[in-house]
Amino acid sequence: MSNYFSYFSKSKYQFSKTETKNAVDILKRVGLSETLLNDDRNVQSIFVKDGQTPETIAEIAYGDSDFYWVVLLSAKIHNPYYGWPLEYQQLESRLDKEYPGVSLFVSSLPSVASSAVKGVGTKSAAINFSNGDVIQVLDSEENIKITGTIYEYDLTSGHMKIKITSGNSSFSYDTGNDFIVKSTTDTSKTGYLRRKINFPRFSLNSFKDTVTGREYSPLYLLNDIPLIEIYTDTTDTPLSEIGTLSSGTTILNAGIEIVTVEDIEQQMNDRNRYVKILKPSFLRKLTSEMKFNLRD
Repeated sequence: MSNYFSYFSKSKYQFSKTETKNAVDILKRVGLSETLLNDDRNVQSIFVKDGQTPETIAEIAYGDSDFYWVVLLSAKIHNPYYGWPLEYQQLESRLDKEYPGVSLFVSSLPSVASSAVKGVGTKSAAINFSNGDVIQVLDSEENIKITGTIYEYDLTSGHMKIKITSGNSSFSYDTGNDFIVKSTTDTSKTGYLRRKINFPRFSLNSFKDTVTGREYSPLYLLNDIPLIEIYTDTTDTPLSEIGTLSSGTTILNAGIEIVTVEDIEQQMNDRNRYVKILKPSFLRKLTSEMKFNLRD
């Protein structure tokens, strides 16, 4: 029998004063040696197509879907719900779940429309917010637009992802509006809203050279202005609905592109499609060793 847990020993567990049952001892841990897996003579490369599962690959490689556990151990995947490549719709659903709410870019500087406040050198103009802070966004007349909790914050770029608890993030906004973002409990944490992106998955992850792939810091100076200032200026840097740069923008003209959160997640998912699994010729030896090592 090739089912993974068929190799595990069983122990008696007392569920109540009158009831005792045999249960699989799942506390035991097994794995394949690094020496075995790191030798290319022992493994073969597989590309996981959309919709294929560990069971599907096991059926193709070993002729039996019950050997899914060999596929997972070979690929060093301990949690198939995250380590195994997702189908397109599954990935979309996970991104919506992991990145709810809205993305805000906040600075200690107001609108950079005037040259007097342009260019903060290599020092971040972000505010010292923290994950878990409850914040409010107020318009120029101090009307509260949204209230929410920060679940991810990057001090270098002033980028915060917010889970909204009240209000509607679809309010219109551009950099010149000078909306305020402030903590509800700490008045020292107050700044200006520089840019709003309604779906965090389409917000900035990094800047990258379009030719070399070199990654740029948000504080990299382009024409003496930090990239993050240019990116968050809605007048100078219009974005598409999915967070990409429009042609003719200052950043794109400099040979730099935006890598969004969704881009990174898709790249990681695509990398997960290339897995190495144990060659079928090693299967019999592996199952024999499993039985020996997991014997009672």
